[in-house]
Amino acid sequence: AALPRGGYAEVTGSSASAARVAGVAALVRDLAPDLDPAAVHALLAGARRPLEALAELSDVTRVLRAGPLDAAALVRALDARAAVLALDDPRVL
Repeated sequence: AALPRGGYAEVTGSSASAARVAGVAALVRDLAPDLDPAAVHALLAGARRPLEALAELSDVTRVLRAGPLDAAALVRALDARAAVLALDDPRVL
C-alpha cells in the first residue's frame, strides 16, 4: 500500500486480499468474457501458490485454498487458452 509521504508498506489479511482478488477476477473477465462465474472461480483457485507452512493444517484450510494468488501465471494461462482457441478460428488462418 502506498504511504502518504512516499514509499510502500506491506498489507496482509483478507481485507487487503479481497480487493486484489476482485481485481484479478475483473482482469480474467476482461481477457475471457466467455467464462462463467464458476470457471473464473476455478481459475482463481488454481492460480494460487500453495504455502508449505499450511500443508499440515486441517482440511478446512486446504478447501479455502490459502496462498498467494499468482496473477501473472493466470494471465499466461489465459493467453495460452486464447492462442489455442484462435487455432480453431478460421478467420485467424
